[in-house]
Amino acid sequence: MVIFSWEPKLELGIELLDRQHRELIKAINAFFISYKCRDDIQKVSECLDFLNHYTLYHFQAEEAFQVRYDYPLYRDHQAKHNYLGTQLKFHSTALEASRFAPEKMDDFHKYLQTWILEHLLEDDLKFAEFVKEAGMQHALKDE
Repeated sequence: MVIFSWEPKLELGIELLDRQHRELIKAINAFFISYKCRDDIQKVSECLDFLNHYTLYHFQAEEAFQVRYDYPLYRDHQAKHNYLGTQLKFHSTALEASRFAPEKMDDFHKYLQTWILEHLLEDDLKFAEFVKEAGMQHALKDE
């Protein structure tokens, strides 16, 4: 069962970030699968906690990467990460308070779809284009 699929259009061409994005989608799927399989609340909550922690880890890694390569839109990207992180925490708190009520799960699913489609396909791709246009080929491979 897959809730979100990794698609070629999500590839940035930057190995580190693509690998982390795939892991993020795995974490999202693990959370929804746990919920759909009616795992106990504790297990579903643990999957949500992992998703929250991995997201913050990824945002920090992505921002460090942007600083390293002097990305001119770094501050804007960081602000979007801060907003996304705040929204993730808001949804997580609402989910747990509702004991994962179906309507809250629907809201969360919609939020994640928007986040993935808008942030990955717009903001993250802008960074990947910057790296490629600047000729920083070494940034594309894991070091």
